[in-house]
Amino acid sequence: FMLIENWLVFRGNTAAEAWLPPLDRRTQDVNLIPADGTKLHAWWLPPTRPEAGAILFAHGNGGNLSFCGDL
Repeated sequence: FMLIENWLVFRGNTAAEAWLPPLDRRTQDVNLIPADGTKLHAWWLPPTRPEAGAILFAHGNGGNLSFCGDL
């Protein structure tokens, strides 16, 4: 199991393997770049009430960002 440990635990899908479009037309593709320079792809859905703030949702293990579009 040690040889396939990462495959068993972290089973993500790249956009090339499977990608679903966002459900809301207002959703925008954005890139977040933290201090270490790693490029992170994200979706930004502007709030209907800006004073409500924002929520960062991390989809977790398996799939990719597009699999959580209905959340």
